[in-house]
Amino acid sequence: MNGNEHVASLIAKSILRKPLPALVLIVVSILSALSAVLPSYALRFLLDEGLSGDQSLPLASTLYFLSFVLYALFNFAQSYLLVFLGERISKDLRLSLMRKLSSMPATYYVHNGAGYMTSRVMDDVYSIMTLFTDGIFGMAVDVVSIVSISISLFVFSWPLGLLVTSLVPLVFLLIRVLRKRMFKSQKENRKFINRESDFVSESLTNARTVKNLAKEGYVGGKYAALLKGSYKAMQRSYFYDSIFSPIVQLVKSLVIAAIVLLAVKDTAGIFLSIGTLAAAIDLVTNIFTPLEDLGTELEGMQEGNAAVKRCDELFSSPSDIRKDEDLDLTSLLSKPVYIEAKGLGFAYPDGDQPVFGNADFVIHAGDNVIVTGRTGAGKTTLFKLLLGLYKPSKGSLRLAGIPMYSIPDRYKRNLFGYVAQGFSPIGGTIADQVSLCDKGIEISAIRKAMAEVGLDSYVMDQIPGGYAAPFKASQFSRGQLQLLSAARALVMDPPLVLLDEISANLDSVTEKTIVKTMGQALKGRTVVTISHRYFDPSKSRILFVGDGTIREIGSGEYDSYFAKGD
Repeated sequence: MNGNEHVASLIAKSILRKPLPALVLIVVSILSALSAVLPSYALRFLLDEGLSGDQSLPLASTLYFLSFVLYALFNFAQSYLLVFLGERISKDLRLSLMRKLSSMPATYYVHNGAGYMTSRVMDDVYSIMTLFTDGIFGMAVDVVSIVSISISLFVFSWPLGLLVTSLVPLVFLLIRVLRKRMFKSQKENRKFINRESDFVSESLTNARTVKNLAKEGYVGGKYAALLKGSYKAMQRSYFYDSIFSPIVQLVKSLVIAAIVLLAVKDTAGIFLSIGTLAAAIDLVTNIFTPLEDLGTELEGMQEGNAAVKRCDELFSSPSDIRKDEDLDLTSLLSKPVYIEAKGLGFAYPDGDQPVFGNADFVIHAGDNVIVTGRTGAGKTTLFKLLLGLYKPSKGSLRLAGIPMYSIPDRYKRNLFGYVAQGFSPIGGTIADQVSLCDKGIEISAIRKAMAEVGLDSYVMDQIPGGYAAPFKASQFSRGQLQLLSAARALVMDPPLVLLDEISANLDSVTEKTIVKTMGQALKGRTVVTISHRYFDPSKSRILFVGDGTIREIGSGEYDSYFAKGD
């Protein structure tokens, strides 16, 4: 993804990639707008000529019917092509946004949660598609419709055309004011509905806490206040919804009444036949539809422009650096895998001060290393650096001489396995939970990893279907799920394993089982763990993270540190 690409250029590329539908849509839309006046001309001919008593009645009736058929066909083709083109643009935009999000550095996700990114890919793209289809394109079609109707009125009678066209701006302003107030009240109502939904969801989630603390009255009072605000907003919304259509109909009837009165009295040189009068009334009735649509489209364009701005900001954000795609994985795995940090420092993009800086340490192949320190000192940040997710702000962090951050993602499972505090399942079978749907991982490797953590016999003997069975969390205990996470990390037989407090949420009995099982599975590997529970501090190396740096400490200092309760 080119960082300089923006929504406008992506839409242009999407259209130009296959331009024929767009060209056909333009032609069809113009014909649809022009054909909208044909029924009025046919009505004029039907009343003035078809009812004159001669043989032209069947022809006039047929032309009147065919004019509607022709307009319906063009209108159908326009609607279909517009949706077709809009969906294609929507698909291309979503793909581009997903590629961009995939290319962002891991630090981007620290301050931009899943809700923010989902809103960009789903809600904003929908608003942009609406901006293109119902906004820009819809406005162009409506303008052509208004112009064609106005010209037709001038053809019937230039004083009539002058009268109606002079009223068009006033009618549009009236509709615009009503639409703005209506949309404002609807948005306010939606905000209250969202607040209600969030409050109900939060209250149900914390129902036990509410009852334990006897806070039912507080929750009820707060919800009542929300309902009161929602009721007032809803009343305003319904009020404008209710009066909009009657006011438009009233204005339309006043314009039609004025035309009829002027035509009958032959005022201002306006004299119309019955057929021309009926056709003029039909045209005036029809001109209100695009005028109403313009008001809606302008509101939609405001939301669409805001969505374009947000997506452009995302596209303009700096992407991740290019990885070393020429890295020889076989050569790297053929030698001892060690970690070396020199002058290592890291600070978050919007952080006030570095998490740590000027750290020097070496983790040799086969080492068991405990990473310790106070909560918030930077232990998890160090793990992100070791996983190659974060780029050092200064200094270097290398794996066997290769910068961690430059290792391609597809090689990482071969080099190191990461076991988090909990298990995150994916859709699929039990085997898929270990392989993560990687077709290159054979069932023999999956079973070997599961055997290392003591789960192979359980899956084969206790679960119908074995590894091919659909995964259900209820099939495994909490401790077994943690071991399943370990099997996922070990399936590629990585030389380095990172453990992130994997027994933090387990009871003491289950923890002992995990510790014993993991101790066997990790033999012969380099292990870095954020926990003092797995290895004897007197037999392990200890990295202390704190005071703005990372330093190695001895077991005596380590014991003293924990004795103080830190």
